[in-house]
Formats: sequence, C-alpha cells, structure tokens
Amino acid sequence: VSRCLRKPVNGLVRLHATPAEVLDSVESIFGWMASLCLRHLDMRARTVITRSGTRFRGKFPSEKLDRMVHCESFHERDAVLHLDIHPQIVHFQEQPSEEIYYDEKGEAHRYYPDFLARFEDGWELLIEVKTKRDLKRLAVRTKLAAVAKRLEEQGRPFRVLTEDDLHRQPLFGNLQRIHSGCKRGTPQATRDQLAGLFGASRSLSFGYLSERLEGEARVLRLLRS
Repeated sequence: VSRCLRKPVNGLVRLHATPAEVLDSVESIFGWMASLCLRHLDMRARTVITRSGTRFRGKFPSEKLDRMVHCESFHERDAVLHLDIHPQIVHFQEQPSEEIYYDEKGEAHRYYPDFLARFEDGWELLIEVKTKRDLKRLAVRTKLAAVAKRLEEQGRPFRVLTEDDLHRQPLFGNLQRIHSGCKRGTPQATRDQLAGLFGASRSLSFGYLSERLEGEARVLRLLRS
C-alpha cells in the first residue's frame, strides 16, 4: 500500500479543475482503492461467466495460491501455469481489478485485465491474454492500445501475451512436466540427501538426481520448491 501511495496519482484534482478532470481524478483514486482491496481479499473484480458453446471455462489448481484459479480460455490456463511456477512471482490474481480507459472520442469504458502478477521485489504487471487471431481484429488492437496508453499514464506496467509467448519451447514443455510430475503427496528430499548430492559437484544431470533421490517426482518437487 505504501508503495502505491508514494506514486503520484494521475490527474489529481487541482484548483479550478474542469469537471472532466475531477471525474478523471475520482476514477484514478477510487480505482486504485478498489484494486488494493481486491488484492488484499484475493477476490476477482469480475465473475467468470459461463456461457453455452464450445469456449473453455475451467479452473486450474494453483499450488502457489493454494486454491483453484478461474480461467476463461485454454491460453489463460496456460498463462496460469507460467505464473504458478515462475520462481520470481510471489502472488498473482485473475480478474484483479476494474480499470477505466478512454477511446479516441474521449468516452470512458470499463476493462478487466486477465491477471495481475506480483514479483518478489514488489514490481507488479497487469497481463492480458489474447490469441494472435484475436489481435488481427482492428477493434481488439484499438481497444488494447487505448488500455495500454491509459495504464502507461498511470505508471502501471501492462503486457499482452499470445500463444507464441505461452507455448515457447522447451520452456512450456518443462513447465507441463513439472506440473504433472510434481504432486502434493511427493515427499521432499531430505537435507542429508541434498547435502550429499550438491557437496560433490555443481553439475548434476536430471537422470542422476532421479536415481539418487529415488524417482523423478522428487526432483520435480525440488525444482519447484
């Protein structure tokens, strides 16, 4: 909270401010307040809507959050896999906040980011997940450009991820292997086992570790810990 309060709020109300500037200030201040409350309570700003049809709706079991994470597409599910295993991300939230952006006519619109990722140094990143096919649509590109501009004005990092980012190999395959092979019931390697392994050499193969730790599941658990 203190880090956010130290940041200058975009469009603070000045003496003789116009009505538009006042409205802009209120949206900035209360938007941040609502965002902070939602992060503290670990709640979604928008309920994931279940519609009929073939579009994916599901939940991902997050070990980092110790709860199920709501996903609205297969690509969002894959994004959660990255967020859940990334060693420098300490927390993330789906549908984290309601944002206000303005189109080319100056009209206000609501926008809900897909995720907020918080890194170990306190840096935060808002994330939108879109397919490359989606980004070919002019309306989608125009909207995201307006959202990015608004968030940049507020000094808030924002990134759009596509399947090229999410499915880059061999990273994505390794993440899938860690997730599928690293079950909650897998026992941790003991301190004595680790001391014996890493005391002799800094370069150890996955096969060697699997043999010494009695199975690759323990190695995957070690990689995730």
